[in-house]
Amino acid sequence: MKKILIVDDHASIRIGVKSILSNEFQFVDFGEATNAGEATRMLVNEKWDLAILDVDLPGRNGFEILNFIKTEKINTSVLMFTFHNDPHIALRAIKSGAKGFLSKGESEDELIKAVSVILKDNIYLSDSISQHVLGDIGTNKEKQKHQDLSDREYQILKLLSKGQKINQISKNLNLSPSTISTYRRRVLDKLNLDSNADLIYYFINLGLNKTDQNSDL
Repeated sequence: MKKILIVDDHASIRIGVKSILSNEFQFVDFGEATNAGEATRMLVNEKWDLAILDVDLPGRNGFEILNFIKTEKINTSVLMFTFHNDPHIALRAIKSGAKGFLSKGESEDELIKAVSVILKDNIYLSDSISQHVLGDIGTNKEKQKHQDLSDREYQILKLLSKGQKINQISKNLNLSPSTISTYRRRVLDKLNLDSNADLIYYFINLGLNKTDQNSDL
């Protein structure tokens, strides 16, 4: 049984999201929070598979809750949910540790898709946001950094950028966790990055998630 926490100060939004998702996901328990205080208490006291966070909460906003989850090492995936449709906010959310970003203006089907993708432990961005992101690609020098990676290193980059954990990659590739950790460190060093969040930002910012979406290599 999956558990999803909906954090939004508007009752109509919470009710609408719950109605849409409960019709699609039969075996899910839902919780609701109206502000950061309620949300953080619920996140600490209960295990949630996914938190759907409104960015524009009164007082402490969604990004502050996201930072709280990261700082406290709470094992809950996050979908940032907002009226904003800004790719820069989306990239900030992903870089800060969110598993996805969705505008409230998107369709019900897109919300269902986002939740499905994240519950499978992958990264989600809507097509409309992705198109904007592709228009904000980095410099040519930045584009070429990943070309120095070996095939295995690039494979590790892609899997990490999908949000997969070291142990999950180890099992899927039949390699030891220490080996995967070594490849991860090589990738970070070659790309001059510091964390998995930076890897995700790099991967999305250069549009690699679009060019390689049908391949695991």
